[in-house]
Amino acid sequence: MTQTPTVPTATSNDDAMLDAVTKFIADKEQFRSKSYLVGGKGNPTIGYGFEYYDKDTPVKMGETMTKEQAVPLLKEKVRTFHNRLQDYEVYNTMTPTQKAGMVSFMYNLGPNVIDAPENPNLRKAVKSKDITEIQKMMQKFNYRDGEFMPGLYDRRKEEVNIMNDETILFGEQ
Repeated sequence: MTQTPTVPTATSNDDAMLDAVTKFIADKEQFRSKSYLVGGKGNPTIGYGFEYYDKDTPVKMGETMTKEQAVPLLKEKVRTFHNRLQDYEVYNTMTPTQKAGMVSFMYNLGPNVIDAPENPNLRKAVKSKDITEIQKMMQKFNYRDGEFMPGLYDRRKEEVNIMNDETILFGEQ
């Protein structure tokens, strides 16, 4: 008898979700071997959008990184965001694809995006545990420095689509 493969559940296999969202993030962030300033300003960034190597070591202009150095750091950072999101009750009830969308969202916007004082509507949606409302609020994060960014708009759409369609990350089951 053959078994039909299933999408891993949140309680049995977060590793598959983390692997899938890491690949998604790597594709979206596009590896850069030399440090740069996003939009010509802000903090120096390198690799897959890293501003820090660890919590105490910021990236500096003029630094370089190989993909071999970046991939383990990306995996570590994705797991860190996953662990951070577990502080929110709703995250622990989400499907793997919903979790993946949230991890990508937090990776792109930073670990404090939900609790930042300037984001009360996102925080309220997360506390409400209403996935539709969370997705609605996520899609509002498509501006940088007051300017609409089509790339951020597309990324938010993709994150919400991931949350709603398990085949995007896990293929047909």
